[in-house]
Amino acid sequence: MLNTSPLNVPAEILATLVEISEEINSSLDLDEVLQKTATLVKRLVDFEIFGVMLLDESTQRLYHRFTIGYGEQASKDWQIPLGQGITGTAAATGRAVRVGDVREDPRYINIIDSVRSELVVPLVVKGQSIGVLDIQSTQVDYFTRDQQSVLTLMASRLAVAIENARLFERVRSQADTLRVLNEVGREANSILDVEELLRRAAELVKRVINYQILGILLYDEATNVFRHRLRDFFDFDYQVECFVPAPKRKYGYFSLPVLIGDTFVARMDSKADRKNKMLIIHNLHFEEVGLNGDMIQKLIDTLKEFILFNQCRAVTFARCNRPDYLNAIESAF
Repeated sequence: MLNTSPLNVPAEILATLVEISEEINSSLDLDEVLQKTATLVKRLVDFEIFGVMLLDESTQRLYHRFTIGYGEQASKDWQIPLGQGITGTAAATGRAVRVGDVREDPRYINIIDSVRSELVVPLVVKGQSIGVLDIQSTQVDYFTRDQQSVLTLMASRLAVAIENARLFERVRSQADTLRVLNEVGREANSILDVEELLRRAAELVKRVINYQILGILLYDEATNVFRHRLRDFFDFDYQVECFVPAPKRKYGYFSLPVLIGDTFVARMDSKADRKNKMLIIHNLHFEEVGLNGDMIQKLIDTLKEFILFNQCRAVTFARCNRPDYLNAIESAF
């Protein structure tokens, strides 16, 4: 339900909104701002499920930046295209959307089965939506027009606080990157040993990007291929085979390592068929590591998250060197 009529908010609520505005603008730490927001919203609207979704400008999709009441998997992996679903509609139109019974609204994208009503308010800065504030309830017709009005007023203040915090994060990240680039430049002129230079570069990059695996490949003119000069942070031999001529590939074009904890257990070459919502695993190759039931379950749980992350609904396996492991995995889908 769209609401375009004038807001009618009691004076005591307005006083509370002023207090809220001061609270959320007292920090430039985005996580702290969102945590405060959830606490303050609950003072005005007693929600069961809460989420702040921000817009990724490059993909034009909304992603969860902060949630309460969602499962970890759903909050981490679910992304909503701008204009789709109730949240995407609010972000695209810049108007609040209140739905009394989501089962009767074809726009609703079901993430939590028990949800019955939803109130979504856009976060708008300078006329542009940067995300939405989304609260949900397991009761039909739970949210009122007055609550929508209050949340709309609050969202206007929250949007500015979020944008300020995001700008601060970007500036801080850029400053860190410039510091690292400066150090790399200095050390590039002082370290003459190539391997030592590459290793030091890997250490500096990790300060900016918290990677797990880093490869630096140098071009070999004699063989016309790129070769690894550095494998860092894990004690196993690994190579992305897209750099290997097709006839010599053993595991697959874009075979990636599968780790349980710090243990390298398998290599997986996969591709997402998003049109058919199918994750295709061309090859799942297990290393010579014995897996127990708990490890297999962790692998299954992670694979389910990976399927959702790739916006797929099912998985199919083309090849695997361990039929016993594969049978246990396939039985979970």
